[in-house]
Amino acid sequence: MLTKSELAKYLKLSVRTVDRMMDYGMPYYKTSADNGSVRFDLEEIKTWMKNNAKK
Repeated sequence: MLTKSELAKYLKLSVRTVDRMMDYGMPYYKTSADNGSVRFDLEEIKTWMKNNAKK
């Protein structure tokens, strides 16, 4: 599971862009620790991006 900043770095995007992708339905998990921070499953993100790529 990746943090938001780790995902942004992996995808070579800004954290703000990751925030916008979350608004568009990108899957994420809220943790009960760390004040409810979010985590991302890389395989789920890859699938979501493939299925939601602009044509």
